[in-house]
Amino acid sequence: MDLTRTIWKNVNDQAAVIIQIESEEGLRNLDAILSAVGDQIDAVWLVTLDLRVSMGFESFWGTEPSFLDAVEVYREILKRHKMPDSGMCLNGD
Repeated sequence: MDLTRTIWKNVNDQAAVIIQIESEEGLRNLDAILSAVGDQIDAVWLVTLDLRVSMGFESFWGTEPSFLDAVEVYREILKRHKMPDSGMCLNGD
């Protein structure tokens, strides 16, 4: 911690802004969100369970073509904006 700076500047340097995409609508708007304020976002988290529920599916993951297509769209948008993916790890990989 740099003691010559305010607490707020130090905390801000240690914080991350991670947005969550939880629905098909959020995914449809992700490119516009990152175009508008991507410089203020550190990472994006695709909440797969919520996305899948919005698509009428169950569980955290699946092999339905429309779901896998949505995940690919998500990855392509992140790649285009050079934005890191975020999320939780359940299996150690």
